[in-house]
Amino acid sequence: MLNSVSGSRKPRFLYIIAGLIAGCFLLSLLLFLFLDNGLEPRIMLFPGMNLSKQTGEIRYIPRQASMEERIEKYIQEFILGPSQLDLSRLFPEQTKLQSVILRDSTLYVDFSEDVLFQERDNLLPFEETIELFRHSLIINFRWIKNIYITVNGQLPDNWNETEGNKKKKSR
Repeated sequence: MLNSVSGSRKPRFLYIIAGLIAGCFLLSLLLFLFLDNGLEPRIMLFPGMNLSKQTGEIRYIPRQASMEERIEKYIQEFILGPSQLDLSRLFPEQTKLQSVILRDSTLYVDFSEDVLFQERDNLLPFEETIELFRHSLIINFRWIKNIYITVNGQLPDNWNETEGNKKKKSR
C-alpha cells in the first residue's frame, strides 16, 4: 500500500520542481529584457590590417549622466584600440584624451601630442585617421554638426573640415 501512495506523489513532486525551474527561467528572462543594464552599444570603425576595408566593432560602454561624459567615455574606449586582432588601432597607445567639450551640436576634442606619432601597425595617413575617427563619432552621435579636433590646444586648419564647418566658412 505504501508503494502506491509514494508512487502517485512522485510525479506531482517532479511537476512542482519543473514548474519552479520554468518560473525562475521566465522571471530571469523578464528581468533581463526589461531592466536596464546601464550599457550602451556603440560602433567603432577601425581599419583592417591590409587597409582595404574599414570594419565596425560594437562595444558596450557604460552609460554616463551627461552626453558630454558619454562622448568622453566613447573616445577613451576608442583610444584603447580594437579588440579584434585583424584590425589596426587608429591612435598610438600613448595618446591621452585631454578634454571633451560639447556645446549644442559642436564637439571639441583635445588630444595629447602623442596622437601625432604614428605606430608601425597603422599605415593610414594621419588625415585619413582623423576622418575615420570623425566618421565613427558621427555614426554614434548623429546630431553632432561640427567636430573640432585639437592637439595640445592647437587647432590645425586642414583637420577641421567637417560639413558643418565648411558651410560656415562659405557664408
